[in-house]
Parts: sequence; structure tokens; C-alpha cells
Amino acid sequence: MLATILKGDRAVKTTLSIIETYAQVRELARTMEALQGVKDGGAQQQTLLHRTGEILANVVSENLTTESSETEIELNFAIVKIRHKVIRKRP
Repeated sequence: MLATILKGDRAVKTTLSIIETYAQVRELARTMEALQGVKDGGAQQQTLLHRTGEILANVVSENLTTESSETEIELNFAIVKIRHKVIRKRP
């Protein structure tokens, strides 16, 4: 990775961020795969949808430094359509 080519704290931090993001994307893929197997609109489906939203929020908008922001992500798959909206306001 980056830290093997470049030496320094910033390269190490960037490498760790890349690895963490990759792990989150893999978890997102597993969660969405599990969603495909769930029937009805039961509690398990709601839990998986909620977890999917949390993962997307962490991957996409973890380090926002603006006063207020609104992020909306919509994923359309053959079986499911997922829309996640995050509104963050600085205290």
C-alpha cells in the first residue's frame, strides 16, 4: 500500500483509512446480500436497512467539516431500492 512506498505518518494514516474503508465496503456488500434473502418487511429487514444506512454514512460523509450538509444516496438493485439521507448540522 501507500505506506510501503512512502514513509511517514501521513502515509500510514492514509493506508489505515483505505483498509478501514475497504472493510466497511465489504460489510456493506454482505449486508446487501443478506437483504436480498429477506422476505416481507419484518424486523430483520428493517435492521439490515438501518445498518446499510449507517455504513453508507460512515463511508461517504465521515469527515465533513461544513456548517450544514445534506447527503442523499439512492441505490437501485433488481430486488430492492435503498434511499439514505443524512443531514448533519454543526453544533
